[in-house]
Amino acid sequence: MLVLGIDRSAEAWPALAAGGIGAGHLLAALDAEPAVLGAVVLSTCERTEAYVDTARFHHAHRAFVRALAAASGEQELDIARSTRAMRGPQALEHLFRVTAGLESAVVGEHQVTGQVRAALAEAVARGATTRSLDLAFQNSLRVSRMARARLRPRHRTIAAAAWQQAADRVPGPVPGVALVIGTGAFARECVDEARQRGSHTVLVHSPSGRSTAGIHGDHEVSADELVDALAVSDVTLAASGHGTAVITPAIAQQALRQRSTPLVILDLAAARDTAPGLADEPGIHVVTIDEVAGQAGGVTAAAALVHTEAEAIYPRIAGPELDDVIVTLRRRVESLVGGSGTDEADPVLADAVRKVTQALLHEPTARAREAAASGRLDQYRAALETVFGTGTRTGTDSAQEPATRRAPGSAA
Repeated sequence: MLVLGIDRSAEAWPALAAGGIGAGHLLAALDAEPAVLGAVVLSTCERTEAYVDTARFHHAHRAFVRALAAASGEQELDIARSTRAMRGPQALEHLFRVTAGLESAVVGEHQVTGQVRAALAEAVARGATTRSLDLAFQNSLRVSRMARARLRPRHRTIAAAAWQQAADRVPGPVPGVALVIGTGAFARECVDEARQRGSHTVLVHSPSGRSTAGIHGDHEVSADELVDALAVSDVTLAASGHGTAVITPAIAQQALRQRSTPLVILDLAAARDTAPGLADEPGIHVVTIDEVAGQAGGVTAAAALVHTEAEAIYPRIAGPELDDVIVTLRRRVESLVGGSGTDEADPVLADAVRKVTQALLHEPTARAREAAASGRLDQYRAALETVFGTGTRTGTDSAQEPATRRAPGSAA
């Protein structure tokens, strides 16, 4: 298994977040690459990652980079520099950590687990996953439950953490009106948080002009109405990552003149929705995603459990890939030796062919098992393709080869 990803710590992340690449678009780009056997794409407010089953690292990496560059408008070289790659056991442990919330800005937050589950469901629905990826993701959900039992997060979500920090700074009554900026899944979570905090009215503004119907707000706010919406809202949750400042100093000051209380803004977008320096303006309180990042209790114990589980489970994850590689290798060697049809024609010859085949396969099979155990099976498969030709690509060789992709909607 290979992980390719960019998170909010990368230089290219603001442009990527502003481009708003969807998981479906990236999944389609990877699915169109012949060297990719399967992929699951996780796209959140903090990261865009592809978990890929492939024997060709460079082919998958190129497809990933090109898709992100096209979506963000950034140069491919800049995207490539920002992209991190992990393989084998390290990739599996990273997936486990992400699913458990150990890689989140607010350690232990719960939304990411649902996002991982949704990412797997989308890949399954498209027929884009494989047996190994299925096992990896299903185990990540299981291990996440175990890890969370050891965590003691201060807050369940990023929005909740930011809201509490704002309440500590500007104590006041329960917010009756909230303004949410954005239209994506994270904006919907902000709407939910506002409801849970007691907001009776949630206004929604879309800087991109996209429909806000999917995030379940009460009223849609146009660009011309943004100042008035800021003026009447008790708190604003900015989660669009539009790429340019949605709330400028001029807009904020106009809104501030219409109210008697401070302007409270939770800027949770990776690509900031507030202009630089806005937090320094009198009467304006801005809480950013960087300020709410914090450690939960029990992190060391949870991380140790995740590491142990990843090491124990990885051989099972590599198992289906290893089985396919060995079957493909056996069939290729048998075809080269000439074993087909010899059983009936000459039993003695057939027995000799079987012995030769076994002798030829002994060392390559042992090497394959070693490669699987050390997380280098994708390199081994790539070597087989180089030696025997592209016909050895597992799952695409012929109708006789074992299918690694699952049918859309099939059970996990």
